[in-house]
Amino acid sequence: QGYSSAASDVYKRQEFVKILSKEKKLSEIWVVARNAQKLQQLAEEFGTKIRPIAKDLSDNVQRKELSAMIAEERAAIQYLINNAGYAKFCSYDDLSVEESINMINLNISAVVALGLYCIPYMKPGSHIINIASQASFQPLPYQNIYSSTKAFVRNYTRALNVELKDRHITATAVCPGCLLYTSPSPRD
Repeated sequence: QGYSSAASDVYKRQEFVKILSKEKKLSEIWVVARNAQKLQQLAEEFGTKIRPIAKDLSDNVQRKELSAMIAEERAAIQYLINNAGYAKFCSYDDLSVEESINMINLNISAVVALGLYCIPYMKPGSHIINIASQASFQPLPYQNIYSSTKAFVRNYTRALNVELKDRHITATAVCPGCLLYTSPSPRD
């Protein structure tokens, strides 16, 4: 019996769920995000393996509630996909302190907390996939907080991978570039 937890934006989340739902060794896929309606749509689209869990991962209280659920279920976690995150592309003074801290809480604190909550329930051969960004490779004006949080995710994940080697758990930072979603052309 295996579990997986994926979190974040609709398109990427949908692709992860689509791939994981085909894994025969996974009995359940926990999909965590704020929007309960979109989570329910995923469950309807991909079937009974999907367990929608509406939580705001930028909120420490809600992250602890998720941790309690994991402990209560004694989940055997095969994959943890930390895909939650967001960016605001603007000048530093266009963001409130609250928006800035919320971005840091989601992009960094949630990644660290979910890893620490899930690792005790991961067996050898399990995987942590943390979504960073190509923005993590350099400081970017007008994306200063976002690029800094993604640099943290990339570096943290690389170091965590070394620490987890003896447990045979792999941690991978994925650094996609700008992702554009378009409808296929009639020629595709």
